[in-house]
Amino acid sequence: MASNNSDEYTDRASIGESLLCELCHNPFIGPVVTQCGYTYCGACIEPKIRSGSHCPSRSCNQLLTTAHLIINHPTISITDNLKIRCRFCGEPNLNRRTFYKHVKESCPERRMDCLGKDVGCPWSGPKNEHSEYIQMCLFEKLRPMVDGLYKVIKKQTLDIEDLQNQIVQQKVQVQEQIAQLEQTMKPEKVQLEHALKQQKIQFEETIKLQKIQLENAQSEIQNQKNEIASIPMLEEDINKLRRAIHGFINISVNATWVQKGVTVAGGKGQGNTTNKLYSPRGLFVDDDQTVVIADMWNHRIIQWKKDGTTNGQIVAGGKGQGNGLNQLNSPTDVLIDKETDSLIICDSENRRVVRWSRRNGTTQGEILIDNIACWGLALDDQKYLYVSETGKHEVRRYQLGEKNGTLVAGGNGQGNGTNQLSSPSHLFVDGQQNIYVSDWNNHRVMKWTKDTKEGIVIAGGQGNGDAPTQLWYPNGLFVDTLGTLYVADTWNNRVMRWTQGAKLGTLIVGGNRQGAGANQLNYPIGLSFDRHGSLYVGDYNNHRVQRFSLE
Repeated sequence: MASNNSDEYTDRASIGESLLCELCHNPFIGPVVTQCGYTYCGACIEPKIRSGSHCPSRSCNQLLTTAHLIINHPTISITDNLKIRCRFCGEPNLNRRTFYKHVKESCPERRMDCLGKDVGCPWSGPKNEHSEYIQMCLFEKLRPMVDGLYKVIKKQTLDIEDLQNQIVQQKVQVQEQIAQLEQTMKPEKVQLEHALKQQKIQFEETIKLQKIQLENAQSEIQNQKNEIASIPMLEEDINKLRRAIHGFINISVNATWVQKGVTVAGGKGQGNTTNKLYSPRGLFVDDDQTVVIADMWNHRIIQWKKDGTTNGQIVAGGKGQGNGLNQLNSPTDVLIDKETDSLIICDSENRRVVRWSRRNGTTQGEILIDNIACWGLALDDQKYLYVSETGKHEVRRYQLGEKNGTLVAGGNGQGNGTNQLSSPSHLFVDGQQNIYVSDWNNHRVMKWTKDTKEGIVIAGGQGNGDAPTQLWYPNGLFVDTLGTLYVADTWNNRVMRWTQGAKLGTLIVGGNRQGAGANQLNYPIGLSFDRHGSLYVGDYNNHRVQRFSLE
């Protein structure tokens, strides 16, 4: 697949009209055939289908659906052999199919960041200088000192807590002894007053001494903090890491899951009764293993408790398709804001993000963000809300209550450059506010480090396909504390795992062709984990949610 930023066609004028998309007027990328027989780029036709448009051909006016799209393999075979030139190094006559392999493995001029970027290294340079620079990087050499300072802080904090506990215990002992003496030795109170006073003075001297020790310890901690502050932003990152550790799951990179899933919601065929689902999309698993589901074509949010009941409970919408405050229209994602005990919902066809209280008696929601083509949501530990906007091919961050938001990923038009997205779908944000994006039409997962203008490809990006290096329209995401990525590989009917820095993904569940068996998936979209490491998958075309337990 070709990019407008990194390559160009060697002989653009010689490419025949039969290889050009009628919508974008460029050579086909990911060509698909509609049910009426016309071929378009997948990224061009699918947004039109989702918006309810008819076939754009002048000779056809059929209403199209994504379910009938078929990949045009003969056209792919031809366009993959088009000749392009690398704009980085000038290498000519490259096949379009192998261009990304050239950039990743052969191109000496591709830009790379230093591994010490996370601790402040600003260097970025050509690939052929990368290894040499890392050997000299001062930021990488500072890592041992940072780890040592962190251990000192932790020990001093524990010492302070011990001293405080001793003070509390000794105060309680003094009070108990005073009360006992007054009750049992009243006749001798005068005689004992002097001794008791002396004992109290001794305790006060002990407390005074311990307070001095506490102040000295606090002063020592402040000195240690001042040393850490000499490394830019390190103390802030450590504090954020402490908060984030409590909110994320740590799963072994060698973990395996039972291959036959258990249906925990739906699975009775499509329908709108409370024991059925109709094309579930995003989902969220609460601490008590309650599963909250965006039941898309039922235009509602429904939850299933862990108690094994066959019926779910409608917690938002469910009043028919519409745009009233008590209605939803094709919700695609949902999450729980635990601080306010509320649901935040991507109400996609109403072009809005809404919030519903989880308290009993709630009958309608409130609009947080309006006029936005939302798809996926994420909430970080600083209470910032992240929304993927497919129409503008970007991700924005909002303070709750804010209407405009800040651009944090994409926003440079539709494309497959490292500063671009193409119909971003699901999101995940880690404790450092790094953003992970399912770049749907580019068949890849991108990572945007906080406050950067470009992302990096951490999974897929090798065109659509079912090889271990490829994804095919990825959706739901999860990243654990080790940086391991889990992604719902929708059109491959499987869930894949990418360890940090890996070139190849590992199959976790599914991948046994499209089907409704316990070991099969059919268009998986939503993905989440509970605190025990069990995997939950929204099985879209099977109208169910499957749970896969750790082995």
